[in-house]
Amino acid sequence: MRALTEIREEEPAIISYFTDPRVGAKLLSMGILPGYPIKILRKTARGKTFYIKVGDNRFAIRKKEAACIVLK
Repeated sequence: MRALTEIREEEPAIISYFTDPRVGAKLLSMGILPGYPIKILRKTARGKTFYIKVGDNRFAIRKKEAACIVLK
């Protein structure tokens, strides 16, 4: 299992679960759900913000939040 922060940009993956329940609850409320396809569209220059695509939706999340997303 890998965290979202460990994959390359544009590499497709599937969300498995969240390691932090508080961050997981926030992500769930945004529509970022286990079983959904996810990929990193790009990162900021310092790598602190991740622009991601989940299903047909696009989001900007912090690196701390991205590290809580575990992939299949």
